Parts: sequence; structure tokens; C-alpha cells
Amino acid sequence: MKNKNIQFSNHAEIQMNERNIDKLMVLETLKNPLQIFSSKNDRRIAQKIFKIEDKDFLLRVIYEDFNNIIKVITAYLTTKIKKFVRGINEN
Repeated sequence: MKNKNIQFSNHAEIQMNERNIDKLMVLETLKNPLQIFSSKNDRRIAQKIFKIEDKDFLLRVIYEDFNNIIKVITAYLTTKIKKFVRGINEN
């Protein structure tokens, strides 16, 4: 994702504000993701684990990848890390 312009849809801006998700967290997830998956409608999902108030959260960023532009569609935090992260031990 280096050298790509990152844009946020209006929907993403609203959802991130309502969910108290910092733009820097989204940018960090896009630049250094734990994993990236293909999704429906030619979208992708980048995800990364963050520790917030001593609890692990998975930030999932749904985006579209164009030639020189990454357009963030939405982002959300979840504690259901094992559900979404592939390759995590199921202990």
C-alpha cells in the first residue's frame, strides 16, 4: 500500500466517529496489516490486533483498492479475534 493515496468514504468517516476508531489506527492497519482477505464486490479486508485498555481488539478495515487509491469503506473493532483471524490457535 506504499505510495497509494488513502481516502475515506463519508460512510467510513461517520462509522469511525460513532465507533471511536482513530484514523491513525486505520492507517496503521492498512500499512502494516496482520492479514488481508478478498471480500465480495472486489473489496478487501485488512485486519490488525490492537490492545485497548488492556484488552485485545481486532480492527477490520474494509476497503477498495484502485490503481493509486485505497478507498476505505468502513472499519470496526471486534473482540472476536479467533472468528476472523486465520491461523490462530483454538486453545
